[in-house]
Amino acid sequence: MKTTKIFVSVLLGVMSLAMCSCNSPEYRPTDGKCSFIIKKIDGKRQWGMVSSGSGQEYIPCQYDSIFSAYGHPYHIDELFIAVKDGKMYAWTYRGKQLLNGRGFTSLVSSKYDDRLHNSSVYGGGLFNEAQTDEGIMFFHLPLGEIKWVEFGPAESVFWGSETILSKKDGKWGILWGEKSEKYLSPITPYIYDAVISVAEIYFWVKKDGKWSAIDRNNKPIRKSFSLLNKYQKLPNLDFDQLIQAKRDVKDAKLSIQEASYIEVSDSKYTAW
Repeated sequence: MKTTKIFVSVLLGVMSLAMCSCNSPEYRPTDGKCSFIIKKIDGKRQWGMVSSGSGQEYIPCQYDSIFSAYGHPYHIDELFIAVKDGKMYAWTYRGKQLLNGRGFTSLVSSKYDDRLHNSSVYGGGLFNEAQTDEGIMFFHLPLGEIKWVEFGPAESVFWGSETILSKKDGKWGILWGEKSEKYLSPITPYIYDAVISVAEIYFWVKKDGKWSAIDRNNKPIRKSFSLLNKYQKLPNLDFDQLIQAKRDVKDAKLSIQEASYIEVSDSKYTAW
């Protein structure tokens, strides 16, 4: 009888230890100063992320998996991707959730070799693109900054340094670019069927089948329609061809759907 009691006690102790071990958090190393953590919640293994030093939870344990976007194929610094129910969620190294918490089904990195694979194909800062149910969310971390720039949802975006052409609900609008204190603020509403940016100085805009010209303050300006015809007849180049044309001081055009950017070789074409 005594032997039976001892055996039962040992068995209960082993079971208790096993249960405790099963429920104990597991830690997995990352390529940053933090650790992935796995907790068993409601019988399911849930992933999160904690600081390696303080143990502070950066990403809550509520995901099916987490991986760093630092490596191939994304090469996006300071970013982690958490996956839940088949959707991805963007988290920064500092534990901030991006894109207003929207889940997305695909991600195109600004480091992608073919720039034309991106909707944001021109300008100083190409954006990473996350496909959500509401459209594409555009985001990136400017060099030397800690605050991410986020924009969207939109269907397409044509990034420039001074101005931005953006498409939403089938219409194009114009926004201020990153060199402006009004960065991402609208210059025009989304009302145009097509837009041509002439060296980011002024714009040809098409509405209800008619073209007109406006400046960067959304004011009508007078421009010769011969210029519009000239720009419309230019062949559409890819990004590398556009850069070469700029070096060769030639007029050139880069287009995304109904939006175009014109590289102007002679400033007189923007003056009248």
